[in-house]
Amino acid sequence: MTMSISRPDPSGTAVSSRTARRRWSWIAALATIAVVGAGCGDSGSKDSGAASSSSTTTIDPNVTTTTESVTTTTGPPISVTMWSNFTNSDQVAAFEPLLAECKDQNIDITSIPQEQLGDSLDAAAEAGGVPDLIQSDFTGELAKRIAGKQLISIEEIGGTVNWGAFVPGGEKLVTVEGQHWGLPLSLDTSALYYNLDLLKAAGFDGPPKTLDELVDMSKKLIVKNPDGSLKSIGFVPDIGDGSFVTFLGMLFDGKPFSDDGAKVTVSSNPGFKASLDWQRQFFAQLGGQFDKFSAGFGSYDSSDQFFLTGQVAMYLESSYFTGWPKKFGTQAAKSWQVAPFPTPTGSNDFSLVSGNGFYIPRKATDTSKSLRAAQCLANASDGIVALETIVNNIPANVKALNLYEAKVTPDLPQLKAFIDLARSPNAIAPPESVIGGTFDAKIKALAERDRAGNVADLGGELVSLEAALQSELDSER
Repeated sequence: MTMSISRPDPSGTAVSSRTARRRWSWIAALATIAVVGAGCGDSGSKDSGAASSSSTTTIDPNVTTTTESVTTTTGPPISVTMWSNFTNSDQVAAFEPLLAECKDQNIDITSIPQEQLGDSLDAAAEAGGVPDLIQSDFTGELAKRIAGKQLISIEEIGGTVNWGAFVPGGEKLVTVEGQHWGLPLSLDTSALYYNLDLLKAAGFDGPPKTLDELVDMSKKLIVKNPDGSLKSIGFVPDIGDGSFVTFLGMLFDGKPFSDDGAKVTVSSNPGFKASLDWQRQFFAQLGGQFDKFSAGFGSYDSSDQFFLTGQVAMYLESSYFTGWPKKFGTQAAKSWQVAPFPTPTGSNDFSLVSGNGFYIPRKATDTSKSLRAAQCLANASDGIVALETIVNNIPANVKALNLYEAKVTPDLPQLKAFIDLARSPNAIAPPESVIGGTFDAKIKALAERDRAGNVADLGGELVSLEAALQSELDSER
């Protein structure tokens, strides 16, 4: 593919569509609310302040407790510095209620936006001068940062957390090999946006329920100009930039790595090949015209965005995009809706999550104080709702999620699909590996070539890719 769409990162930084991080993932609401207890010990210095709770749970990755509890704050005032990947001015302002809520609990947090937070952390981990706390999206690179000894686990600090305060996917997002490496803030879930006017014009009353229906509807939604060029299309995976290749691979039960992380399985497990074979047919439907058609797309973050203009009838995207029609679009609210993405089994409940969390640097001055601040922020329900109302991500905290749903869905009912996916007890997180970034880049590149018809033997290329990645993994391990 030759297209390049400027696609804003939901954290606030504009990035190329080819490198944009995608936020994957998403029962009823948990009946009782459990709140994380704060304050704990550290292998080094101790903070005498602690939050008391009627129920706290020693961390056990196999147990989720949902007993009701109430958090109160005791202890002396503390001050911590946090690096944040929220750098957009609107989002920085939206983060202030969280900080204010913790200040009311004697925790003064100075938040410093970091445009290239990962690079800054790499440099600080080597040279010193790390912050007390980090707020970031480490999805897919958490294992690498753990291997680099940049972060410390809650278990090593000696903390106690009631994980019933968070949706199951939130806990999974910060868990690697049975240890918890942070506290979740928000989840990115993904679903199918569809233009109801275009679907009705083609004779459809609603979205596809199965993958076969999606293929059939996509073909029938293609509209051509009198000269044979494309006027609008039905669906193509991630608009061709490869940003949802991992999501779609896991949709077909593809597993990049073995459960213990020691083996690359992208070829020996059939899921990714099945997924790539399925994706290819959407581009084949367009007769080789997609590149030329997509070259006419307007800016991603404008009223000329391809879904808003009706150039694309169905679109796989994350929850933050629900804010686009109001912010940039001209469509009436009734003309677009959201539904869970179909699955091979037809269950329509595939929930792959990614998102933001609070992490503690291993070299933080006082990790117990850092944890106390992280616990406060992860449970500042009113502040979290204020933030997510701006960024349109989904709170991982159960109490905040309930408040958020009540606040936003009356005016933006399309968010309900993402909220339901975030609540799923079966939610999963993308696999963590020290070579996760390399895998993601290489599988995307292969998918883009395959979609364009430039791969003669997909199975053979997957075998070669697995061997090359295994060699790199063995070297890293």
